[in-house]
Amino acid sequence: ESLVKEDVLCAFIAVGNSSIRELLFKKILDMGLEPINIIHPSSVIVPNVSLGRGVVIYPNATINTNVRIGDSVLINSNVSIGHDAEIGDFVNVNPGVNIAGRVKVKKHAFLGISCTVLENVVIGKKAIIGGGALVRKDVFPETVVVGVPARPIRSVLGKSGE
Repeated sequence: ESLVKEDVLCAFIAVGNSSIRELLFKKILDMGLEPINIIHPSSVIVPNVSLGRGVVIYPNATINTNVRIGDSVLINSNVSIGHDAEIGDFVNVNPGVNIAGRVKVKKHAFLGISCTVLENVVIGKKAIIGGGALVRKDVFPETVVVGVPARPIRSVLGKSGE
């Protein structure tokens, strides 16, 4: 028996884990469904923002000029994304995060609650930014950073950092 009725044309994925979200995203595409975006009406998104498919934008987010957001990105409440930023596919941006201009956040990165990322920083693929961290420098892929200023503490795989 099919999981999808004939009259269903689109789908939405409500899963926080970005790896599982990616698997489900690919599955719904394979089924011929279109991932839909859900955007809370209190959020402010300027007209020249590029949104991928399956994006969720929670209340009171602000997304500024010339921002590119990838597929299946979760942008939580009270997030601010500055001009010319790039948010990769399957990224989690948690409540209260502030991302300055020209920041690049790579695929599967996780930005913890109320962290701040300063201008021109690159957050590597699968990097994890701890809650409340102040990120002033680029973060290597698969690295966990915490603190003010943010410093690496370990790899995502569990090996010690500095």
